[in-house]
Amino acid sequence: MKLGLLYADEFGERVLGNLLNYSTFCKACDLACEHCRVPYGSFASDIYWVHQAPSDLPPFIDDPSTYLPREMPELDVLLVVGLHPDLLAELPSLVEGRVSAVIVPIENKDWCLPGLRRQVAKRLAELGIESAFPKPFCSLTPRGLRVIDEFVARYRVGRPVIETVVEDEVVREVHVVRSAPCGATWFIARQILNKRVDEVEEAISKAHHSYPCTGSMAVDPEVGDTILHKGGYLAREAVKDALIKQGVDVKLSVGVPAFKVEARMEGVEASARIEVVARFEDVEGLIERVGWVLGSWLLNPARYSLEVLRDGEVVSFEGLES
Repeated sequence: MKLGLLYADEFGERVLGNLLNYSTFCKACDLACEHCRVPYGSFASDIYWVHQAPSDLPPFIDDPSTYLPREMPELDVLLVVGLHPDLLAELPSLVEGRVSAVIVPIENKDWCLPGLRRQVAKRLAELGIESAFPKPFCSLTPRGLRVIDEFVARYRVGRPVIETVVEDEVVREVHVVRSAPCGATWFIARQILNKRVDEVEEAISKAHHSYPCTGSMAVDPEVGDTILHKGGYLAREAVKDALIKQGVDVKLSVGVPAFKVEARMEGVEASARIEVVARFEDVEGLIERVGWVLGSWLLNPARYSLEVLRDGEVVSFEGLES
């Protein structure tokens, strides 16, 4: 896969560092480092193009092309981080005929307001280019888009997913299945290792702030909270799901409830209904979470199905045959 990065915020360097996985990228554990990231490897050979755009720009730009790169190679995925809104509006013209998919992480609500997001997404779709605007980046999940789904699977980044082994109410093993793109999940995994289940929440909170998360601390009307807090809730959800799969009855705070879940099992069949409350809640992420947990409850399930409702109307239905 050919990756490119166009960035104007230091968060872009953190995402790149996670993919390169160079020896000094993560210093969170300092002298206590156990080199847990070594098995992840390095994707340096996939990085085909990196360009840093200026960040100190006026509020309004008459000619965005002045600050955009003149040339760009053909890429499978272009990551666009912290670009000035006027430059972001010109992005479709820049990538036309050169890029298969564009991912625009939103770590600060001012990076990409809803109107601009819709405008850019519409134009990219007209050009046949896949796009995703995860808010924050660690909320990205597979969404039925071939190239973006391949990106999530190959680099194991997006909404955090972990697996645990719990013995006698103690977390004995932690395995990172998918990390937050900044790499924080690896650090969180180390911090909950050998902790009692009732100590896990405090360990997650400390790790999330120690790494630290670079999400904005300003309240985002779409999220209903700060993006930094949303990142923390996603980290807790990953741990909570892993513990539930182990049969642990755990209660972790995961923010203001944005959805309701009803699950039921009859013989070898399982089904779940998800009612989405918040308008911006990621439906794909909810489907993936419920499927991940349901799958662990069943022995050779014949079928499980997920039904998603928004404002009382069915907006998505997914059924999988084993």
